[in-house]
Amino acid sequence: MINNESERGKIRQEILEQTKPKRDAFILAHKTTFLPLLPAQNYIKKLESQLADSGDNHADFVKYALLDNPPVHVKATMKTYQLEGLSFLVHMHRNGMPAILGDEMGLGKTLQTLALFQWLAENGMTTGETRPHLVVCPLSVVSSWTTEARKWVPGLNVVRFHGPKVERERLKQVLSDTTSSKRSQGKAGMYDRIDVIVTTYETFTAEQRWFKRAFAWRYCILDEGHKIKNEKTEISSAIQSLQAEFRLLLTGTPLQNNLKEMWALLHWLLPDVFSENTQDLFKQAFDLSRGKVSPTFMDNARRLLELIMLRRMKSSPGVNLGLPPKTEILLYVPLTPMQRFWYTRLLTKADNLLLDELATADSLETADDAEAWAESRRIMEQAISAGGDHEKTTEWKKLMNIMRQLQKTCNHPYLIPNAAPEPYYLGEHVKTASGKFIVLDKLVEELVVKQKKKVLIFSQFTRTLDICEDLLTLRGANSWGGEFRYLRFDGQTARAIRNLGIRLFNDPQSDFRVMLISTRAGGLGLNLASASDIIFLDEDWNPQVTLQAEARAHRIGQTKPVTVYKLCTQGTIEEQMQGRIRKKLYLSAKIMDSMRNIHYAESTHAAVGKKRKRGAADSRDFGSSSSQDEPPLRTSQLKSLLRRGAQTLARPEVDVMAMLTWTFDEILERCKDGADDSHIPNSAGGGDALVAEADERAWLATVEKVETAIFEGKRHHRALDDRALHEQQQQMELHRANRRLNKNTTVEINGFAVNKDSLLCADWEAVPTLAGKDPRLADPVREKKAPMPHQDTCQHCGKGKGHMILCTNCPRAYHLACLAPRFRAKVCDGARRKQFFCPQHECASCGAKTAEAGGLIFRCRGCVGGWCEDCFNFEAGRLVGDTVPELERLGINGGLSGAWWVECAGCVAPGKGRGKGK
Repeated sequence: MINNESERGKIRQEILEQTKPKRDAFILAHKTTFLPLLPAQNYIKKLESQLADSGDNHADFVKYALLDNPPVHVKATMKTYQLEGLSFLVHMHRNGMPAILGDEMGLGKTLQTLALFQWLAENGMTTGETRPHLVVCPLSVVSSWTTEARKWVPGLNVVRFHGPKVERERLKQVLSDTTSSKRSQGKAGMYDRIDVIVTTYETFTAEQRWFKRAFAWRYCILDEGHKIKNEKTEISSAIQSLQAEFRLLLTGTPLQNNLKEMWALLHWLLPDVFSENTQDLFKQAFDLSRGKVSPTFMDNARRLLELIMLRRMKSSPGVNLGLPPKTEILLYVPLTPMQRFWYTRLLTKADNLLLDELATADSLETADDAEAWAESRRIMEQAISAGGDHEKTTEWKKLMNIMRQLQKTCNHPYLIPNAAPEPYYLGEHVKTASGKFIVLDKLVEELVVKQKKKVLIFSQFTRTLDICEDLLTLRGANSWGGEFRYLRFDGQTARAIRNLGIRLFNDPQSDFRVMLISTRAGGLGLNLASASDIIFLDEDWNPQVTLQAEARAHRIGQTKPVTVYKLCTQGTIEEQMQGRIRKKLYLSAKIMDSMRNIHYAESTHAAVGKKRKRGAADSRDFGSSSSQDEPPLRTSQLKSLLRRGAQTLARPEVDVMAMLTWTFDEILERCKDGADDSHIPNSAGGGDALVAEADERAWLATVEKVETAIFEGKRHHRALDDRALHEQQQQMELHRANRRLNKNTTVEINGFAVNKDSLLCADWEAVPTLAGKDPRLADPVREKKAPMPHQDTCQHCGKGKGHMILCTNCPRAYHLACLAPRFRAKVCDGARRKQFFCPQHECASCGAKTAEAGGLIFRCRGCVGGWCEDCFNFEAGRLVGDTVPELERLGINGGLSGAWWVECAGCVAPGKGRGKGK
């Protein structure tokens, strides 16, 4: 750790003198690649001017060289393409350049980065003193970074910097001692040498001041680096100002929505070159709202990325992952009567007339199963009757974002306030209220119950996942004797619970066959290759987010064909969104999927005539100087994008009433997107020829708008009563003072004039609050917590005689003499506070409390031991479940918060008895 500002300044000066000249030499050598993306006045012109004034020639850049072998102390067997990735990173390092490792998800970006750290350690490539690397990543991949580092590069000391504030303060104190006098006097410890520190984006933002002064960082690595695609966010601003000698981005989806996001990444990598005044060119080159797309600028952007980024796909030559195929099925689902009611009501505010129209529809009268919709009608009538009071509250004002509310309605009408029955109860109405949930029920029945497959269900809305849980519960999930169990990941899932869920889901013997996942929170860093089917209840506006979510299952380790089901409500805002989504996919395909590995090509040409043992790798064609300079989209790719780009597609109407009786195969046959490409002309040259440039430009010039007022091809207007409109206009014209004329503000009570507003005061209120005005807004009265039942026997010795010490937060009981000395002291101290937490509320190995252990302690059912996820021996121990029979006999059926029951290694081993965890 750097102890003072003078040492940091000294190291930064060394970086300025040694690393920056290499970087400038590389940029000048490739200026023809940079200049088309820069304005007239730019960093390169400035460098050339400085060289001209000084009369010096810039240094030559270091040419690419393919490494023959991985670092000696990397314990993994690196694949050929991974060794090429390491060679690229070393090449950029030798030239003082930042880089992007843009391999598709699942190709081992973490291993290639760890190999770079090990290569630097073995080759002594340091500037100044040895300094650590900083890895900033999403919470979901923190554990995988530390686990893979210990497995593949055990010689590097990796520290996980994450946890509650108390834990972070402890880590800061320990890390600050790495250069203290105690260390220099030979008192060794686990933090004597720090090679890598792994933290999350949120932790970095919270502790940014400490990170910026603690070390002079060697490398700053951003895993899932597209996190900073918006340069104005707090995270982007915090990371932008971090001083590091080298910067590296890891992302499988560097291009997502537009070229402005690409500029944000370049701005972080090369802030001197891509300064604030360079962003306008990127903005103007890809603007869907105005129909402006510049293929020329996109080609120039591709050439730059080929220089500073290495991109390989799962299907790239030489990768050869042997992954099974992935099939996408887009299902267009109709609205149910309840969804149609709420969708139209959000647009027009119509109520009773709309309901009568829906109720008397021919399809509803003639449907054999019309009785199935009777419950939905009663719920809609209840919502209308409650609407008068409801619309006076602030709840209805929250519907200002009409687009988001329409999306929610497409998923399930119960996402709209007051739409669900009151009081809420489980029933078939959960399914029949939504067309998507009718289809989801069929998919679960076929895939999970009948075929015993493991399925991932994604949604952007956590409330949708709540209703999914209700549907799965109706189908017997997570119940004794049920067909299957499910797990759930969203933004509130603690780290340890998340990791446990992955372990349980991927266990081939477990009955956990459904995973409910929030798309944004669970779409990164999860390895769920045991799943073979994926269901998207809704698509993100950013198609790369959807692709990342798909990669949770379609990745290394997958042995079965993967099928992706995407549900889209026809005729609604979701269908309009498809146009923008497809053009964003075009942006990625035009730039990313057309990239060549120019570094490998140059190395291959330079090595002509030299004997190199690269096996079959020599026959690969990643591109060469003789290749076409502008790799095109294939006809099949662009035809698919052109077809899907239309805002409204003509297709047969689907009868939502009949869907209830359809089989799984009928659902696929009648809802599947089956439009053909016959109306899109082919260019001369056959199936692999270029689509006519005019067709491509015409499609790109189409302005993609998503209009909320368009529903089923018709424009709807919000109805406003003429009388209400007249009164509203009159009220606006009234002077503020005149509004109170002829209005009494007091009322006489027992001969006294009392202000009316004061009558709204609750007890002990001087002025009326919202809770006083409307009791529904008051804080709910908390029910008194039921007393915790306790076991009759001591958890340590198993005997029931004598006085027992009872744990405050769990059913465990102990003899005082059976407790370890420090817990006996806690009993005495806790007696004053009337609470005692037993040994199973902290890790027996490291002492971490539940919150410090990521929200979960693995508690042994046979002894007093409890362990965090880092200390529990998963190989020797055995996972039991979230509840155990002995607790259910006490009336505890739902499990305990922060606990998962296990049998530890000591209790599983033959001849071992109780109490071994003491």
